[in-house]
Amino acid sequence: MGGTTIIENIGQRDIYKSFWNGFSGKADNASMMLNKNADELEAFDREDILAALPDYNGMDVLDIGAGIGRFTSVFAQRARHVTTTDFIEQFIEKNRQRNAHFRNISYKVSDAVSLKMEPGSLGLIFSNWLMMYLSDADVLQFLQNALLWLQPGGFLHLRESCSESSTGRVSSSLHSALFTNPTRYRFSSVYIEL
Repeated sequence: MGGTTIIENIGQRDIYKSFWNGFSGKADNASMMLNKNADELEAFDREDILAALPDYNGMDVLDIGAGIGRFTSVFAQRARHVTTTDFIEQFIEKNRQRNAHFRNISYKVSDAVSLKMEPGSLGLIFSNWLMMYLSDADVLQFLQNALLWLQPGGFLHLRESCSESSTGRVSSSLHSALFTNPTRYRFSSVYIEL
């Protein structure tokens, strides 16, 4: 982790937010997955991830870094309540529109580190490609917070792309053509060490 300061962490968050704001005008699967072929991949990717989750039926679920709600819709079908968050307001608005027919979802615009939740209130905390957009210090802070938010016996599910881009071929990647990609790909061993 080294000598990373609070100012450096905040500056890094601003870089990540600026990167994602670049995709906020087109809040769709391609923007969420940073891949032009996302519509071909999305259903398989989502089902693969959901198959690894514990039974969350009747639980209070936190879908953090939820973007446009790729997983929010599925959680809302079985969870008692879903809190869905993202630090890009346009993504949360698209999520709200997409899931307006559900009455058990609340929406928050917040980054993962600044988010406030009640201790011991959640049965499942879910993130998908979140920690790649956090500094090492912010990863630790988020994980400390998340563990406090979980109920006894609750579940924390973190899905990351480790060591390389998940966008596939460069020709299918959205970010290579638009912006410098600030994503921090870490080997799983780095997360374990943190």
